[in-house]
Amino acid sequence: MASALAIHVGQTMIANLEIAIANGTWGCPGPQNARLAVGDYVLFGGGVPGGPRQSFGPRQSLSGGRAIGPNGTELSAAESWMTQTASFLVLCRSTSSWYEEETPIWEGPTTYKYRFDFELVERFNEVSLTPNLNLSSEASRSLQLSSLGGGKGGHQCKNFDAEGLFFLKGGVISEVAENFEPVPFQGNLDVHVMRAARAEQYELRTRLLNKNKQCSLCGRTLPSNLLVAAHIKKRSECSNREKRDLDNIAMLACVLGCDALFEHGYIVVNENGFIKLNPFSETAKQYEPLFSHLVGRHCLAHTQFSKDYFSWHRKAHK
Repeated sequence: MASALAIHVGQTMIANLEIAIANGTWGCPGPQNARLAVGDYVLFGGGVPGGPRQSFGPRQSLSGGRAIGPNGTELSAAESWMTQTASFLVLCRSTSSWYEEETPIWEGPTTYKYRFDFELVERFNEVSLTPNLNLSSEASRSLQLSSLGGGKGGHQCKNFDAEGLFFLKGGVISEVAENFEPVPFQGNLDVHVMRAARAEQYELRTRLLNKNKQCSLCGRTLPSNLLVAAHIKKRSECSNREKRDLDNIAMLACVLGCDALFEHGYIVVNENGFIKLNPFSETAKQYEPLFSHLVGRHCLAHTQFSKDYFSWHRKAHK
């Protein structure tokens, strides 16, 4: 059994979560009580009808309170929660414990200085909160309690079944789940190294935002908290010289879909700087109508200095 930190993400914090994923850092405004060690799982989840308090309108409950059960009685908040579905769940793994840091990452006056670093493992949609279907009872309840703890930011699930993490695939149990053997966390991550990478990311994003606040792919001018510094060439594949090429190695991409479409290679930028559907991606072909509005646009970040990075991206997603 592994330990997991469950964090409910409200509607107003979804943009902050995307920025956190892009930077590999999550933060809270106040000191944290929940234990977190390097290698622990982290579950970000949200989009649950009624929210953690399970408060509904009068048509859905007896008195404008909680949901109604099959026998016509009003359910408790905990019972009602267990009947719901989370529209999204983001599974991560911590690469640091809690620490204090005030370097700005998010927009606004709140610094969220109580932080930890993490790596993205997988995203899931339409996750059942019914015990032992997609999540254990403890994990489901921990996600609810994380938002009811007086602003403490998270709730520890002490006995998290690591196999259950991979039962989640579109809200159904994977056929290969029974044969899955969780791999122990192998990373020899040094906090100093992670902070250096985070400082680079902040400088990179700041430099890009100083140019404009446009998504390089869809061209929309957006609030800066909806834009991330997206590496054109995957950072782990970059040389030290390329990592320091801050003016060309990355571009601003919005969290409204463009960043994910480019990162996963559903769209590519050709040698002339125009956005194309990736001809090697069957998924891209299947969902072409969803992002056809991008195809044929000129990528704002494509220049004679960045063209080689876009070339790498095309080749990497063949």
